[in-house]
Amino acid sequence: MSSRVKVVRLLTTIVTGYSVAMFLFETSRRHSGVDRYWPPQFYSLLTIAVLLSLVALFVRRTGTRAIILCLLAGTLVVLGLPSGPDLSIQFVFATIFVYLTVTTVTGPLRFAVVLFYISIVLYFEQPVVAWGIALSPAPLPILLIFVVYCIFLSALVERIAAQMRQLNDQVAQIDRLDRTVGALSEANLDFQNYATKVERQSQDEERKRIAREIHDIVGYTLMNLQIMMEAAIVLSKGFSAELSELLAEARDQAHKGLLETRRAMRSLRALTQPRTRGLRRLLELTRTFENATKVDVEVNAGNCPETLGGELDDVLYRMVQESLTNAFRHGNASEVVLSLWATNGVLRVTINDNGSGAKEIVPGIGLTGMSERLAASGGNLKADSTVFGFRVYAEIPMVGELYGGNPGPPG
Repeated sequence: MSSRVKVVRLLTTIVTGYSVAMFLFETSRRHSGVDRYWPPQFYSLLTIAVLLSLVALFVRRTGTRAIILCLLAGTLVVLGLPSGPDLSIQFVFATIFVYLTVTTVTGPLRFAVVLFYISIVLYFEQPVVAWGIALSPAPLPILLIFVVYCIFLSALVERIAAQMRQLNDQVAQIDRLDRTVGALSEANLDFQNYATKVERQSQDEERKRIAREIHDIVGYTLMNLQIMMEAAIVLSKGFSAELSELLAEARDQAHKGLLETRRAMRSLRALTQPRTRGLRRLLELTRTFENATKVDVEVNAGNCPETLGGELDDVLYRMVQESLTNAFRHGNASEVVLSLWATNGVLRVTINDNGSGAKEIVPGIGLTGMSERLAASGGNLKADSTVFGFRVYAEIPMVGELYGGNPGPPG
């Protein structure tokens, strides 16, 4: 329970309890001798009791709060004295006092304060002359009921407070675990993306290494062959003309092979792996997500084109990425189905998961961001819970002709 909620509940108890006490006082004036003198004193003391209750509520030190509550106990006992054997007002005061004490004082001191209150109530329940009349004590059974009521109420409030503290601890722990799981899942996704990036870089580095090896070995060999052919041509002068022509042809072939090898190596080094887009990028995302979270993702591409264009591809990618993350983090889903269908110039995207869903959908940063991206592209987004889990449905206007523009199943 947050501090604000706790204060509100205590204030509600104080206001309600003292209002009931005022009502009982006005409806149960039995002693004519008291009627004339007691009401102004009653309301004066009642004001003091309210102020003491508020001070006890907002003071921070436990010892000081216990002292204030003891002063409050004496004030409440005096307030209830003129009622004589009728302890109805004292029962109301006991409810306020016990609830306020048990919920604001910590440790064994709370029970000591409650016992002090019970003790002074019993002490003053004896024949006494006050305000010009003889006040009779309450019957013994009523006093026993009062004691049992105070003890039972203390135990009940303490039990409820302990359960609330335990519940708050569990909620806080769940919240910490949720944040931890979210951070781990995001870190895992980032790691998978990094691993994919490193894999591509490794492929590029390996390709460049092979290019260097081919250039160094094959190029060097062809260069040596060309030099040796030129030397053989010089040495063959004066011998067979056919031999000289053959050596010259071999030299030219070696030179041509060297040039082709260098050209091929330059092309191989300049070759870079193209960036995946559209459906290929979505499939890569779902594969990475499955490896990171162990959540099964089924992709039904339907008649969706390979790409929607740079901007729409990014909008679709971010929407699917956010939906998958929400299904894992908030819905605890184990299966997600992504369906795409293009018809009448619009791509319909449906993402269903088998998670816990949500009783009330409060758009957070993720859903709001998805809606804003889609709205900027002329699309729209809907999110709702189903009997099977949670569903995200979006419509994205497409540019250009569709592939197989047959009507598809409704989203």
